[in-house]
Amino acid sequence: MTSVTLPSAGWSGRLSIEAFLDLVYPPVCELCGTDLRAGKKSRGDGPVTAAVAAENVGPPMPLMLCEDCIAGLTDPNLRACPRCGGFADPCPTATHCNWCHLEEFAFNRVIALGPYTEVMARAVLKTKTPDGDGLCVALARLLCLVRGGQLRQLNCDCVIPIPLHRSH
Repeated sequence: MTSVTLPSAGWSGRLSIEAFLDLVYPPVCELCGTDLRAGKKSRGDGPVTAAVAAENVGPPMPLMLCEDCIAGLTDPNLRACPRCGGFADPCPTATHCNWCHLEEFAFNRVIALGPYTEVMARAVLKTKTPDGDGLCVALARLLCLVRGGQLRQLNCDCVIPIPLHRSH
């Protein structure tokens, strides 16, 4: 019988699983494709993410978004209408805004990640393509990080994506 001696836990030449996966599958931003290993901190541990993560619960998970995309998708001081999610009224009340107070909706509440800017529009359109699954996960993690407290208060049964077209 042959015995095999494994290196000790302190062996300096051993690669961690994360380092090996980074080598085989280099981490890139799911939205813009920026290499997340270069330059800026960008796996959800940079200054922008820290600024928006007021209610981070549990172990941190990589967002797979660069800091520039996170900054373009979120606004920690967002004042969106809690009923329609709109940004037209700069001072919505706790239940509605001036635009939607007379409207009837098939839903009770909206939680907006951020305003529909060019970055958000690009992200939304990319999530509706076959290669957008990773971005969907990244945006879901970002939404939980940024608006987790509001989501927990809703106690919702499910979240439903909006289809790209009525035929889908």
